[in-house]
Amino acid sequence: MPLTSVADRLRESMWRSANDKRLKRLQRVVDAMPENPPETPTSLDATSDAELAGFLAAAGEVAGREVGLDPFPNQYLAAAALLRGLSIELATGEGKTLVGAMAAAGWALEGRHVHVLTANDYLAARDADWMGPLYRGLGLTCAAVQADQDLTARQTAYAADITYSSVAEAGFDLLRDRLAARPGDRTGARREVVLVDEADAVLLDEARVPLVLAADAEPHRDEHALALAAYVRGLEAGRDYVVAPDRRTVHLTDDGLRRVEDDHPDRDLFGTDSEFLVSLNLALHAHAALERDVDYLVADDRVWLVSGSRGRVDRLQRWPDGLQLAVEAKEALDTAPGLQVLDQLVIAELVGGYEKLVGMSATMRAADEELESLYGLQVAVIPSHLPCRRTDHPTRLHATSEHRDAALADLVRDSGKRGRPVLVATQSVRESERIADLLRGLGVDCVLLNARNATEEAAIELTTRTRVFALAASLGAPESLIEHPAIMTHSTRVGGVGGVPGTLLRLAVGLEDANDLIADLDRALAQI
Repeated sequence: MPLTSVADRLRESMWRSANDKRLKRLQRVVDAMPENPPETPTSLDATSDAELAGFLAAAGEVAGREVGLDPFPNQYLAAAALLRGLSIELATGEGKTLVGAMAAAGWALEGRHVHVLTANDYLAARDADWMGPLYRGLGLTCAAVQADQDLTARQTAYAADITYSSVAEAGFDLLRDRLAARPGDRTGARREVVLVDEADAVLLDEARVPLVLAADAEPHRDEHALALAAYVRGLEAGRDYVVAPDRRTVHLTDDGLRRVEDDHPDRDLFGTDSEFLVSLNLALHAHAALERDVDYLVADDRVWLVSGSRGRVDRLQRWPDGLQLAVEAKEALDTAPGLQVLDQLVIAELVGGYEKLVGMSATMRAADEELESLYGLQVAVIPSHLPCRRTDHPTRLHATSEHRDAALADLVRDSGKRGRPVLVATQSVRESERIADLLRGLGVDCVLLNARNATEEAAIELTTRTRVFALAASLGAPESLIEHPAIMTHSTRVGGVGGVPGTLLRLAVGLEDANDLIADLDRALAQI
C-alpha cells in the first residue's frame, strides 16, 4: 500500500481525536516539510518530503495511542534518515527501538519484507512484543524468530511483514535454507530489507567470526593435530614466528621456515606436502594468537568460542578450516568433538544478500569510514532530544598496571560509599576475574559476570524477563515477586561456607492464577 494512502487514512482518524494539542504538534511536523514531489515516486528514496513527513506523523500518532510512546522530534528525524537509506548514530536512551519500528513499518507498507537483526533472542522477542501494537495499528504483522522454534514456527515468523531475529539465528536459517533439498524444508525468508541494531559491533567486531553449520560425526582423537600442537610449542616467538599487533595473523619467519624444513626433511612443504604446512600454520595460530579465557573457554571437555564484542560464549559457532581442531589439540582434550562442517558464512555474506542494508547504533560515527568501505553505508548523526547531562572526565594515564588498578579500586570504593553502583568493563574473562579478586581482597563486595559463570548471569537475567513475577528487594506482598538474593537482600553473604550462591533465586507466590505464573516462568526461561 502506498505511504500516501496510509498516511491519509490515518490522518482522517487523527482529526477525529480529542487530543487537539497533539494533533496541532503533528500537523506542524507535516507543514514544516517542503513540498518536492517526484514525477513517479516508486520507493521511499523517491518519496517527497511532505509524503514522508505525513507518514511519520501518522505513525507517531499510532505509536502514542497503541504503545504509549509519543516520538520526540529527533526520533522523527532518525526514522526519516533510515527511510532515506542512511544508517544512524543515536545516543543510548534516545529510543532506537521505536525509531527502528517506525522505519520498518514504512518499508513494510511499501510491500517490502523487513528483518530487524538484534544481538540475541531476548531482544528480538522483547522488541517484537513491545512494538507489535504499533505494527498492528498500521495494518502490519510482526513476529520473532527464537532458537527453540521448529521449522513450522520459523516459517510463520518469516511470513510476517516484519521479522525480528538475532544475527545468529538469521545466519543459521540462511545456511539451512541453502542446504534444504525441498522448498517445503526452507524457512521462506524473503531477504529484502535488513535493519541491524548495534550495527558497528555486528558488522565490524563480529564480522570475522563465521557462522558454521555442522552435523554430528563420530568423536575422534586426531593424533596428527596433537603432534603439531606439541611441535609449535617448541618454536620461539620473534625468531621462528611473528604475531601481528592486532593478534589476527601469525606467520613463520625465514628462520622459522628453515627450522621446519630441517625438522621435517621428508616433507616437501611447498609441493606435495603443502597441506602439512597449512595444518602447521593453523596449529601456530591456535598457539600464539588465540588465548584461553580471552578468545575461548574450555568446559566439559569442549572448546567454546567467546564473542569479542559481547564477551559471551557463542555455543553455536566454531572456527572453520581446521582451526577448531587445532585449538582442541592445543588444549590436549582427550576427545575432540567430532563435527562435520556442512556450510558456513560470515556476517558480510549474510547482510550482503539483502536488497537494502541500514544500521543503527550509539557509536556509529567512530567507524563510519570502515562501514562505508566494507558495506557502502553512510552514517547520519542524530542530535539528542535533551542536552547530555553526563560528565566526561579526561583520560587518566598511569605509569604501571599496579597504579592503574589502585586508582580503579579507589574509584569503586568511593562510589560505593556514596551509594553509586559501578560497572567495570574488561577486555577478557581473565581480566574480569583478576579485577574481581583485587576488589574482594580490598574488602569491596562485587558480583562477577562473565562467560565462565554464565549460570549466575542467567539467574540475574531471569529476574528481568518475568512479567507476572515482579522484581522486589524484599518478599511479602499480595502480588508474586522474584528476587536475586546474592545481589539484593543477601549481598554480604555471597559464596563461602553457608553463603548465598549466585545461582539462587527466591520466589514469593501471590494471588495470581497458578497457570499464569507457570507460563510466565516458562516464557522467561525459554529466553535465557
